[in-house]
Amino acid sequence: MFFNRMESGRASISDAVYMEVITGLHGTTMPTILAAACQAMVGAITTYETGDIVTAGLTVAGVVVAIVRLFEIFAFRRRLSCPPQLGRAEAARWERRYVAGTVATASGARRVCRAQHRAG
Repeated sequence: MFFNRMESGRASISDAVYMEVITGLHGTTMPTILAAACQAMVGAITTYETGDIVTAGLTVAGVVVAIVRLFEIFAFRRRLSCPPQLGRAEAARWERRYVAGTVATASGARRVCRAQHRAG
């Protein structure tokens, strides 16, 4: 599986740089909030115009995924503030969670767009 390959083999960057990258991924909530707002607006307009219940469901699912991603970002920040210091293996687990949320968001957005295109 793709997620298992992410940390296989010898590390190409130092632990400090890797930790900085993972911390940067969780550094801001604005992209997640904007993606949720845009998906909600497009989904709501499409559902209103077409009456398509599938689009409505996908829109709600997309907003739920965004909320879960926000909780994950806040949990990461909370984890950073507590000892012991975050290790590379644990950072890799946080990275996988972040990537899974990104894939879920992109997949949901694609499905809403596809439903809109079919209706359109």
